[in-house]
Amino acid sequence: MNTYSSDIIAQTVNILQQRDVRRDKVMLHKFLFFIEFMGTPSGMRFEPYTYGPFSFDLANNLDLMCLLGLLDKDGSNYKVPEPQPHIETGLARKIDQYLDRFIDCLGSLTFGALECVGTLLYCHLALKKSGAQLNDDAILDEFKKWKGAKYPDETVENYLVRLHNAEVI
Repeated sequence: MNTYSSDIIAQTVNILQQRDVRRDKVMLHKFLFFIEFMGTPSGMRFEPYTYGPFSFDLANNLDLMCLLGLLDKDGSNYKVPEPQPHIETGLARKIDQYLDRFIDCLGSLTFGALECVGTLLYCHLALKKSGAQLNDDAILDEFKKWKGAKYPDETVENYLVRLHNAEVI
């Protein structure tokens, strides 16, 4: 675990905690992937997984940070042992702004919304990196390859529109 990764994780958990937003593994994986997608490196590698983007680095860092007392768990939520006052560092400001955009894209922080939006972003990124044609139809086709008919087309298309409206893609 490097210092930058532990810092971005701790600041993210602290901000989510202050704003009373879920702080479980699913939220942290999807939100930290979103932060990285938006151009702020996390120092962790993400890959496609069962429920969208997942980082084994993040999973290991969360476990290690709990072991070292840098984070605690409250049920399924992670928390900073002693919440820090909101410090306006450049990174904290970015995380706060990204959280607003992330919530705009999802509408609600349900498991399904997190999985859909995370997967759409990963599909966008995969198509972009492969040099494939990058348009809504290609993203939706890629999403269907990964998720099949798990989510109705209308639901997935609505999330794609939300990503466009938030100027994320």
